[in-house]
Amino acid sequence: MDQIQRQIARLLGYPLSATLTDGDLNAGLMAQPERAAAGLVDEAFASDDVGCANAARSFVEERVAEWQEIISDDVRHRIASIASIEIQRRAP
Repeated sequence: MDQIQRQIARLLGYPLSATLTDGDLNAGLMAQPERAAAGLVDEAFASDDVGCANAARSFVEERVAEWQEIISDDVRHRIASIASIEIQRRAP
């Protein structure tokens, strides 16, 4: 797996030793978008570069944009939307 595939697998709770296709990751994200979004938000707020809700949104949007070669646009937008709601909840 490449770096992006490993990141998605980690967010979904898959073992990093698993052999996963892009289809597997897409299916996992469609089944568990909230888990992936919450994980991204956790990473955003744990980052030294994130100090506010807008920075957290930018962090999430950058990560999700990196997934464009692997994940469908619909799934990426859904995760970004869920993450935005979670950011609003945590840091209004």
